[in-house]
Amino acid sequence: MLMAIGMVVLGLGLIFVAPGFAPDPISRLIFVVLGAAVLIASAIVIIIAKLYQRTSANEAFVRTGMGGRRVVLDGGCIVVPVVHKIVPVSLETMKLEVERIAEDALITKDNLRCDIRGEFYIKVQAVGDDILNASRSLGDRSVDAPCASWFSRSWSPPCGLLRQRETWHSSTRNATTSRTLYPNWCAKTSSPTV
Repeated sequence: MLMAIGMVVLGLGLIFVAPGFAPDPISRLIFVVLGAAVLIASAIVIIIAKLYQRTSANEAFVRTGMGGRRVVLDGGCIVVPVVHKIVPVSLETMKLEVERIAEDALITKDNLRCDIRGEFYIKVQAVGDDILNASRSLGDRSVDAPCASWFSRSWSPPCGLLRQRETWHSSTRNATTSRTLYPNWCAKTSSPTV
């Protein structure tokens, strides 16, 4: 940015100050044209510096708008505020906690309530299609701190209903000791996009 400001000062100096030291009109014209070219180049550098968006190591983004959508991973692109919109996608592992306790507890085949808590770890793979799908399903929430709690709240009922349906066919002992059943039920019904 400092270089661009220096170019602006140089261009203004070439336009306004240097022609006063030039002995003939041709030299003055050359200084003015050269100063205008430096001003135009510095304006382009300043605009690009302001509009260029980069991703961090643990993040990607999808740019939508004019020119179609573009997934940006390990790099950057020009984002014009009126024309484009970016949707950031976190590539970090997120922990989701789902619990069914008290009145939401699961009922087993032998008509007993079973309190169940589960933790899921999800991660968006650093592949263009996966990042695009995550931006569609999560939107701007994928980089927020409350995203995991929002995701847990929105996935808890569907996974819980499936778990409830399967738990009706299991005894209490089976429902509490089988640690692979719950993740498998949620994995079968969850979207492969996230």
